[in-house]
Amino acid sequence: MPELPEVETIRSDLALRFIGLRLEMLKILGERTIRRNKTNLEEVGPELLGRQLSDAKRYGKYLILELSGSQIGEISYLVVHLGMSGRFVLQLPEMPNGRDHTKMHVRFSEEDLYLWDPRTFGEVFLETGLDDLGRPMTLSKRLGIDPYLYPHNVAGALGEVAVRSSRAIKAVLLDQKVIAGLGNIYSDEVLFRSRVSPSFPVSALDKRGIERVAEAVVEVVNKAVVLRGSSLKDKSYMDLSGRPGSYQSEHLVYGRYSKACMVCGEDIDRVLIAGRYSSFCSICQQGADRWDYS
Repeated sequence: MPELPEVETIRSDLALRFIGLRLEMLKILGERTIRRNKTNLEEVGPELLGRQLSDAKRYGKYLILELSGSQIGEISYLVVHLGMSGRFVLQLPEMPNGRDHTKMHVRFSEEDLYLWDPRTFGEVFLETGLDDLGRPMTLSKRLGIDPYLYPHNVAGALGEVAVRSSRAIKAVLLDQKVIAGLGNIYSDEVLFRSRVSPSFPVSALDKRGIERVAEAVVEVVNKAVVLRGSSLKDKSYMDLSGRPGSYQSEHLVYGRYSKACMVCGEDIDRVLIAGRYSSFCSICQQGADRWDYS
């Protein structure tokens, strides 16, 4: 958390408010935030001042701010991962230690933007280029298919894993090298909608089963983007203006452990997979072999 739909919402908000404005200030206020490439950002950061924010992109859970200089082809990318609790805010939250949790302060043409990250799992780094899919070059081998940008490639990505791995399908969906952008929330919702148990081996899915999961990935992600993401009780995710998303009202299994399934009435169960608890219905998600996908 935040996952692809939340990051896409923030990207859209940033684009509407800041594209075309010039970078006047860039302050990094937490060393852990620049742990990936501290020297690069400290040395090159001052050279970015005066550049224009020409685009706000996203790949998986990464925000990519494109900064263009006065020369043709003079482009750098400020890449941001929000971690577990990071948020971009226009005003610092009015709470104890609010300023202590500010890890980056950016100013575009007198408009302030803060990266607020209480748990400090977020990170910021500079990138000089993107690959053909739009991934930061240093992350090309670590990020798989983005289902929002490349929906028609999701089934192929899952199919490639199915022929060489017997991992649980939930673990595969969480693997950013396969599908970039899904986390615990949306992978649970995807598997419920595709009627597949989270512990079902991906290698046991037939072609139609893989297509069914892929279709659910695209459907869930697209609807969550339309509804501007999921805001949970901890309010760790809000959009740029401090407003909550509304996809949480569509959750059928995530966060509903021990509550009645909305389809069959059975209590929602959970199982630990890849270090994360997966919520599922033991009746509705009995395994792909028990379902007719026609």
